[in-house]
Amino acid sequence: MSLPGRRHLCALITLAAPRLALASAELRLAAFLPLSGPQAVLGDETWRGLELAAEERNGHSRIRLIRVDAQEPGTAVAELRRLAGTDRPTAVLGGVSSTMALAVSQAAEGLSIAFLELSATADAITDRGLRQVWRLGARAADFGTAIVDGLRGVIAASLGTPADAMRVAILSDGGASAESLVAAAEASLAASGIGVALRFTAPAAEMPGAVQRMRAAGADIALHAGLEGDVAALFRAFRDGGWRPRAVMGLSGGHAVADTAHAAAEGHDGTWVLDAPPVPAGHPLTEAYRRRYGSAPRAGHSLASYSLLMAVADALRPDPRAGLAALDLPLGALPNGWGLNFDARQQNLRAAPVLARWDGGALTLP
Repeated sequence: MSLPGRRHLCALITLAAPRLALASAELRLAAFLPLSGPQAVLGDETWRGLELAAEERNGHSRIRLIRVDAQEPGTAVAELRRLAGTDRPTAVLGGVSSTMALAVSQAAEGLSIAFLELSATADAITDRGLRQVWRLGARAADFGTAIVDGLRGVIAASLGTPADAMRVAILSDGGASAESLVAAAEASLAASGIGVALRFTAPAAEMPGAVQRMRAAGADIALHAGLEGDVAALFRAFRDGGWRPRAVMGLSGGHAVADTAHAAAEGHDGTWVLDAPPVPAGHPLTEAYRRRYGSAPRAGHSLASYSLLMAVADALRPDPRAGLAALDLPLGALPNGWGLNFDARQQNLRAAPVLARWDGGALTLP
């Protein structure tokens, strides 16, 4: 997939031009993200992309972002209800955690506030038929399809082994997002005829035993969904055990974060990651990000949230439901290579995950 740059930003502004007359009123968006705790880097990276998009779009329309550290579903729902009575947002933006997205989106539905999920993957987010809930990023089912494509394509070529001859081990940290991903992986692999040697849950403390189980099963490929600490524990167990499978594919989450590569340490290079498109060197967002935050982007989640907010901001005025339903941006129209078009369940059909690989501490497309 190509990752277009500045020309697509201009295209988005051009597409939005007929709506700019509606933009005089302030657009309030409440971002419910994990900004502390084990998912803080992904939450903060998502926030930074939203912040950069809002600052850029404020030349055309006034966007005010309300930042909420969403750590516990009950507290997050209470905060949304409080905001609805005091500073009612036009829409709620969710990201990263499927557990949080399921709870907060249900509350938004009851309050008749549009809920836009940016990155959480559980299929149930959009499978419940809620009128106010939209997912702009990829769902677990999309990951399942991309896993099979990756195993049959570049991974089979790199290993010199047909996918049908591979034995795959699937493990997760047990969280809602991780479980949605590994369930989709198992279903897609079974349908494609690729053998699943074993599937199990393995939190960080149990990684040595998990590695022993994979070794005993003769696994060629490990598919893993977990947080940064789980990734570091997995690679430490590989080193301590003196064994690792021929390839490791990380599914979203902590695997896509630059800090993960440093924490995982020796042996991590060559790990495949399936997630939102990474930020390529020289992308226009990188310049703005460095000026604002003093470093390069830490994950593709900042580029994804930036791209999505740039695309939907005007669609939220004056009627979010009608505006979102009318969006029809082809693949490649957004700065990260995605597009926008929703099915009957209000799932974006043009936001597929991409397969990238860690090489020298950088996540790059093969």
